[in-house]
Amino acid sequence: AAEPLEVVEIHEIHATKGTDAGDVTATIRRCQGTEAATGGDDLLGATKINLKGDNDTLQSPALTGTTANLQLAAGDRLSLDVTGTATAVAGVQVTVLLKRI
Repeated sequence: AAEPLEVVEIHEIHATKGTDAGDVTATIRRCQGTEAATGGDDLLGATKINLKGDNDTLQSPALTGTTANLQLAAGDRLSLDVTGTATAVAGVQVTVLLKRI
């Protein structure tokens, strides 16, 4: 982030769903300082992005109820954290709507 921002919405759509036998999910994290992509604050609520969901179907999971985690300071960044084996997943598009604060 170049300036203070707040995450308002997150959307995901993929062209090809995963085929692994186990769950394949993703979340968006806010990373600060030297945090790794998997170590930042989770910006989604209990329901994560399902990378085995139907092809070409928009997902708009609820955001975390912790407002402070949705706020980015200058220098913070966002990461896509995938859990499971993303076999066959392709064409992933993630949109994050931000507002200035």
